[in-house]
Amino acid sequence: MNPTQEQQAIYDELAFIASGSNPGQNIFIQAGAGCGKTSTIVTGAEYFADRPRDVNYLAFNRSIADELKTRLPGEIRASTFHSACLSALSRALPKRPQTDKFKTKVIAKSVIPEDRQEHYKYCVPRLVSLAKNSGVLVLAPNEIQTYVDLAILHSIEKDTVKTDWHEAGKYCAQIIERSYKSLDVIDFDDMLWLTYCRQIQLYKYPFIFTDESQDFNAVQLALLSRMTYPTSSVIAVGDPYQAIYGFRGALDNSCARMIDKFDMRVMPLPVSFRCAKSIIRVAQQFNPDIRALPDAPDGQVVHLYDDWSLNTFQPGDAVLCRTNAPVVRLAFQLLAGRRQCYIEGREYGEQMITLIKKINPTSISDLPKLLDAQVQAQPDNHMLFDKAEAIKSLCLGCSNTSDLITLIDTLFTKKPDAIVLSSVHKSKGLEWNRVFVLGWHSLMPHPKSKEDDQQELNLKYVACTRAKRELFFIEPLEKTRD
Repeated sequence: MNPTQEQQAIYDELAFIASGSNPGQNIFIQAGAGCGKTSTIVTGAEYFADRPRDVNYLAFNRSIADELKTRLPGEIRASTFHSACLSALSRALPKRPQTDKFKTKVIAKSVIPEDRQEHYKYCVPRLVSLAKNSGVLVLAPNEIQTYVDLAILHSIEKDTVKTDWHEAGKYCAQIIERSYKSLDVIDFDDMLWLTYCRQIQLYKYPFIFTDESQDFNAVQLALLSRMTYPTSSVIAVGDPYQAIYGFRGALDNSCARMIDKFDMRVMPLPVSFRCAKSIIRVAQQFNPDIRALPDAPDGQVVHLYDDWSLNTFQPGDAVLCRTNAPVVRLAFQLLAGRRQCYIEGREYGEQMITLIKKINPTSISDLPKLLDAQVQAQPDNHMLFDKAEAIKSLCLGCSNTSDLITLIDTLFTKKPDAIVLSSVHKSKGLEWNRVFVLGWHSLMPHPKSKEDDQQELNLKYVACTRAKRELFFIEPLEKTRD
C-alpha cells in the first residue's frame, strides 16, 4: 500500500533529521486512533538503521518494546524508561539494587503503628506510588498537604471509615524519606523516581523516539530531557484525544507540555486504517481531524438503546463500558446463560478481591451493607462505588465469600472464541470487528465527573474507535433478556 500524504511527509522529515542537516530538530507525530503509528515509525526508522547506537526507542511498556525489537530495522534498540533507569542506577550504585514490588508495603508496615494498620494498609502505598510519579521531593514538596491533594485528585479509596487523609499524609512523608535512603532494594516506581531525584546520569542519544506520549507523567517528561544533548532530536508519537490515564498520574496535558518543552513541529497522522467510514463520522465528534481511507467500507453505526438481549452478542464481539459494574453484571448473566465470555483487565478483578478481603465480612450476606458503609464514607469516590456495585451484583449468586472470589477469578480469565467485555480504559490498544458500547448515553461521561472533563470525552473517542466494521450503542437493562 502506498503511504498517505501525511505518512510521506513524516518519512521525508525523518530522512532530513537522520541526515544531520538540522541538529536539534524535534517533531511530534499526532497519530489518530488506528492511523498506523507503529508501522509509520518502523518504516521511518529505516533512515537511522546505519547508526543504531545513536538511536533509542523508548516504548511505553515492555510488551511494546518486545514487539518493536522484532520490527525495528537493523540493531536499533527498543527499551522502556524503567529499563533505562534501572541500568543507570546499577551503574551509579556500588551494586545493582534488588527489585521488590513490596518495598513500599514493607516500609509502611514499620512506619504505621500496629493499631492503625487496618486504616492505612492499602491507601498509603497507593498514595506513595502517585507521589513518586509526580516527582515528590523535587517537583512537589514532601509534606502532608501534598498527599491530601493527591488523595482527593485521584479519588483514592479509604481503607475504613476511620481513615484520615492528614494522618495518611504523615505516614507517606516518612515512607518517602526512607525510600529515598534505601537503595539496596527498589520497586517499580523507584526506578524512575530515584533516578530523577538523585540526578543519576542516564545515557544520552542523538535520536530518541517515544510513543504514547499522551500518557507521560511528570517524572518521565523530566527524564526525557536528561537523555538528550542540546543537538539531539526527539521524535514523539501521541494522541491528546486518547489521554485517559490521569487517574494513574499521567499529566492531563502531556502532549502540549512536551511540544512546548522541546519546541516540536507537529505533524499529523490523521487517516485511520482501522475504522469504517460511518464509525469515523462518530469519532470526528471528538477528534475533527481523523479521516477514513477513501476506499474504507461504509460499515454501520446502530443505536439499539434497550432493544437487545444476551443473544445479540456473537463470539468475538466486544462489549465496552465506562464503568466496570455493568460489565461484571453482564458477564455473570452471560456465564449463567452458558455463553463463553471473559472480562479484560485481570488486575481489576484482583482489586475486587482485595476489597472483599479488606472488609472481611463474617458472612456474604453482610458484605453488601459493609460495602455501602464504605461508599457512604467516601461519597465522591466513584472508583470505590464502581467496585462495590460490581461485587454486590455477584453476591446473590454465591453462598460464601470463597465462592465469590472463585467466581470473580473465573470471570477475569481469558477464554478462546468468547465474547469480550471490558472497561473503555482496558480496551485501549485493542480492536474488534463488532463493538457494543454499553451506556453511551447514560454512563458517558461518568455521572460523577466534572462537566468540562476532557478525559471523559476522550473515553468516548477511544470507545468508538475500537470498532473496525460495526458499532452498536446499547443501554443497560434492569433485567437482561435471554
